[in-house]
Amino acid sequence: MAENKKLILALFVLFLIVSGKATGEQDAMDVIQADQIHAMIIKGVPVDFSNVIVEGKLDLSIQDRNNSGYANSSIKIRDSLFSDVVDLNKVIFRNSVSFEGTSFLGPANFLQTRFEKGADFAESRFNNVSFKDAQLFGSCEFRTAEFNGLANFIKTSFSDGTANFEGARFYGPAQFWSAYFDVEGTNFGWSQFNGPSSFWNAYFIGESSFIGAKFNQTADFTLAQFDGPADLIGSRFAKELYFKDVKFSILKVNWESLKDKLVCDGPAYLSLIKNFKDQEQFEDADNCYYQYRDWKRQDRSWGWAKVFDYLALISCGYGVRWQNTLLTGIGVMVLFGIYFSLKGGILDSKEAGRLQKLKEAIFFSLTLLLSAPTDWYVNLFGNDKYKDIVTANKYSIFLERVIGWSLLILLVNTLSRVMIRY
Repeated sequence: MAENKKLILALFVLFLIVSGKATGEQDAMDVIQADQIHAMIIKGVPVDFSNVIVEGKLDLSIQDRNNSGYANSSIKIRDSLFSDVVDLNKVIFRNSVSFEGTSFLGPANFLQTRFEKGADFAESRFNNVSFKDAQLFGSCEFRTAEFNGLANFIKTSFSDGTANFEGARFYGPAQFWSAYFDVEGTNFGWSQFNGPSSFWNAYFIGESSFIGAKFNQTADFTLAQFDGPADLIGSRFAKELYFKDVKFSILKVNWESLKDKLVCDGPAYLSLIKNFKDQEQFEDADNCYYQYRDWKRQDRSWGWAKVFDYLALISCGYGVRWQNTLLTGIGVMVLFGIYFSLKGGILDSKEAGRLQKLKEAIFFSLTLLLSAPTDWYVNLFGNDKYKDIVTANKYSIFLERVIGWSLLILLVNTLSRVMIRY
């Protein structure tokens, strides 16, 4: 185990040299012991190190008999490396804390830790880290931080400032279950979630931004609540987005980002539809409503309700696809035309070929579908022939006319809904 740690440490130092973090003697990384930092914090002395390697376990948890649980020192350990476990459970930091650009090779534990003057972990790198039940006050920076293992922010509370995860990269599970963001702004813009992410029951009070965020695995926002505007413009979801029982006031998002990935319940669908309409995204509202009705249809057991759902889907796309109505009309016209043609044609001419009979039958079907004036039939077939046609096909003629009237009503209603917005 010790040899493995030395190997990892050597590889990391090599990485720093190659990346320009340690070029030349003036930038060489000094080695200090974790006990030295521990002693400085106990004495209340400001801790200020840069570009150092910290060896040994740093344990400031209140279980340590030499630690009262309070840390009055300001702490700045930047662009550095912790080679072992960092255990700061239940510590109360009364001054500013900064680990900007610092890497934690071992587990970093901040369970129930309280940061009263903000915390800066911008550009830091973690393997496994836990802020479970931690309280962070003031500006909290995790900008472009890298989480290579589990990122545990379960029941973490952010208050009185900002929570900035812009550009952060999560390569393992990102757990924000019941996290509480009581800040002016929460920013996950351009962050990348390569493992499963969960904001189950998370509470966002101020503005929250997920602009351009990438969710390459499942994203769970079940029971999440957004009291302020939430911006998901440009977010991409590679797999399922769980959105059941979500509550929001204003949600900025394009339907293209959500379609085929959304897993939610009826109330969440209806809230999304209303949200799109309120922001004049009428096409997105129609597309969302279409998927909602399709989801309801698939969820129903067989019965008359499901039959009517299929009719609504085919005839008018649940009232938002006027093209379906036109295509249905064409289909009805052709089917009845084929039927009349198979009966021997309309004019019943022995000299007419099959194609000619089919054309005549389809034209006759069109006049029926459109409920054209009687003069059309009389002029086309003659009065006596027209009477013979009606007598021989009275039921099919009546049926096609009824279908034509129904489709016309559906077309008018669908066009009114889609084209007239008020």
